[in-house]
Amino acid sequence: MLGVFAPWGRGKSYLLNRVFDVLNTRKDENAKKYNIITFNAWKYQDTPAIWAYLYECLYKCATWWQRLFLQLLKYFCSTSFWFFIFVIALSCILKYCTPMFTETLSKYNSILTDFWWSPPLIAFVFSILHTIGNNPIKAFKIINKYTKRRTYKEHLGIQNDIEEDLARLITSLSWRKGKVLLLVDDIDRCSTDKMVNIVDSLRTILENKTIREKLIIICSIDVEKLKNGYINAFPSNISEEKRKILAREQIDKLFIFTMGLAPLGLSQQQEYMRKIMNIKGADGNPYIENTLIDTGRQEGALYVATDVEEEPKVLSDFDIYKEVSIYLKQHKINATPRKLRIIYYQILFANNILSKSGTGISNSFISMLLSRSLGVNEEFSNDTALGDVIDMAVPY
Repeated sequence: MLGVFAPWGRGKSYLLNRVFDVLNTRKDENAKKYNIITFNAWKYQDTPAIWAYLYECLYKCATWWQRLFLQLLKYFCSTSFWFFIFVIALSCILKYCTPMFTETLSKYNSILTDFWWSPPLIAFVFSILHTIGNNPIKAFKIINKYTKRRTYKEHLGIQNDIEEDLARLITSLSWRKGKVLLLVDDIDRCSTDKMVNIVDSLRTILENKTIREKLIIICSIDVEKLKNGYINAFPSNISEEKRKILAREQIDKLFIFTMGLAPLGLSQQQEYMRKIMNIKGADGNPYIENTLIDTGRQEGALYVATDVEEEPKVLSDFDIYKEVSIYLKQHKINATPRKLRIIYYQILFANNILSKSGTGISNSFISMLLSRSLGVNEEFSNDTALGDVIDMAVPY
């Protein structure tokens, strides 16, 4: 499960739709393919039934042959199908064995011969026996009640009932298209407690091994609202500082990778206003700017202003390993394996953003990023040079 974090209205859906356009129009035969589906969490925020809503959303995106395949597969896996196969097989066996006993059963031979050739009649008889077995007389009911292994399946709810069907549906949707890429949008339009329940439910879906291998979930969400939801979910007798740490750890458990959209700097806000107002430059042509990184936040913000004498460099995996090791040793931090994996992805992502703008990455930048990621410096200011990149790589 991946997270795209920013306040509501910042442009998360717009960004993801642009990304999906790129994925859908790639012509490289070796490029991974995805079946991209959007699910509106706000529209279906009844969390006890979100699995059912999700199933319906995915089912509507299936082709007619995928739906036919699902119906056949469901029938082949049903008790009725295997009961029918059993009856036919038994009929054939009895028909084959009948001549072997003709001498002993000579007077019943004509009856048996006709009987074995009547599978529907056998199916009817077995159906009656099956019905009687499921609806025994009172004495059998009492015996069955206290000797049969007790099951609590009826208490597992809608999730248990629909999980297998959902796994088969996602398998069908991913055929010939790689994985299913599910965008869950408008989560932050729900109330705080609903948000927490929806995100937890979506993460639970991935606990199914079949689903996890074929599905990627992207949640578009306001991370501050999500954090507050988890902070409020913990008991009030825990200190606020501890609840903040627990909320951060909870988000780490949910998302293996996150990307934030940094707040717009003044130059970016001006650029957007010029675009929607169609304001042109002095020469009559539209303004052409590239403010991927907001240079208006600090003089020379495209470069690492805190390391004037340090030459920016392209990181190798060994460089990342060395810098993270030094930082953990200096600050005596005991990071979990999952947190180390998240940190690795965050540094790679920040390096990709900087390289896109022709900028390298420095040791001090990595140190700032780690401070933010590990909670060493909660009061990190995004007015710092390249602070917007850190906001994107470490959004919570």
